[in-house]
Amino acid sequence: MTTRGARDVWLSILARWGLVVAVTLVGLFTTFFAALGTVASRPGIGGDYDELIMAAYAPGLYRLSMVFDALGWLGMGGLLVIAGLALSRDAPVRGRLGAALGVTAVTGIIGAFVRMTVVGGLGAQFAAAGADQPAIVALARTVAGIISAFFEAGQLTQGLGFLALGTAALAMPWMPRSIAWLLTLLAFTSLGLLAGDVFLGVFLFPILLLHIFLLAATGLLISRRWWNASAQEDREDREHRGDRDQRGQRGIEGDNTGR
Repeated sequence: MTTRGARDVWLSILARWGLVVAVTLVGLFTTFFAALGTVASRPGIGGDYDELIMAAYAPGLYRLSMVFDALGWLGMGGLLVIAGLALSRDAPVRGRLGAALGVTAVTGIIGAFVRMTVVGGLGAQFAAAGADQPAIVALARTVAGIISAFFEAGQLTQGLGFLALGTAALAMPWMPRSIAWLLTLLAFTSLGLLAGDVFLGVFLFPILLLHIFLLAATGLLISRRWWNASAQEDREDREHRGDRDQRGQRGIEGDNTGR
């Protein structure tokens, strides 16, 4: 298989994966905010244990949103792996580095399932606890710290992966600038979330929303651009050959006229 042929295969797979990523993120956004809306009138909402309240009083929607969260991490890691393989012929170091870092999305997947299982279980206890609720809230805060550690590890490695691929994509003449810049921006939002947790001790929820939006937009643009990668490349080749033939014909006609 030629270099371009191998790249077209990976780009075609990437286009389908990008659509799956976008749909998954829409599912995450919808189910999470539906669960939050369900418990919006509950006492204590708006504090630092909203997820515990969601797990207690909207358990089905909360658990479903955590499944989408895990799938979102899987989608993000898969995007890095496939994009890295597509770029590896033109940028071997950064392409392979991005693909390798994509595999580390497993840390975020683990964090999401710990969140679903442990916080979900604590939510059930919270709903039935009565006077013991403060002890469950304290335990939930400890669990949240453990989950954050998984997510912070994922934010670091995924951010570095997007940085490697984004800078490589910006150097590729065949890569659309919009997609290359989106990949680069995803590095900054991921690393920004990490910096907020580590250096400021705060969870930057607006940055997370921006990160989700940029990731969904990247998936949709990739899907639109390379859904029929081989056919599109063949069409562009024919157009280039046609332009060369026309220039050559004009040159021949000019020579004949000169004679």
